Amino acid sequence: MARTRRFTDIERLSTEKEKDGVFTGAYVTNRLTGDKVPVWIADYVLASYGTGAVMAVPAHDERDFAFAKKYNIPIKIVIAGPEWKGGELEAAYVEDGMMINSKQFDGMNNRDGIKAVTEYLETKHWGKGTISYRMRDWLISRQRYWGAPSR
Repeated sequence: MARTRRFTDIERLSTEKEKDGVFTGAYVTNRLTGDKVPVWIADYVLASYGTGAVMAVPAHDERDFAFAKKYNIPIKIVIAGPEWKGGELEAAYVEDGMMINSKQFDGMNNRDGIKAVTEYLETKHWGKGTISYRMRDWLISRQRYWGAPSR
């Protein structure tokens, strides 16, 4: 992972670079479901963004999905689209849908579910809902979606 330390944020955000990571051997418990979740260090997570730690939901994020496929990490679906028939996903599902595998939040529209889960976490004093804005240079944003400019 020494090589990873040398990557710039722009390189880490690249959609063309293959994602690398290392399993730490540790697990955390998802307080909502009680599931044990493996802790990985991944080269595409930015320490300068937010807390530098993420709870990946690989079924619903393209980069997390590719990472989970590469390392054979289980992909738990928690938002089901109208066409989903219960099988494995071919790609990350990033649209709205109904929450599943989410205990008491099953059956809720995911947009309503975000609010309900946030309120639940706040009542348990396990978390707090916030809105964060991050201004980035237009060039970095451009590279995230279209790749680095070519000469």
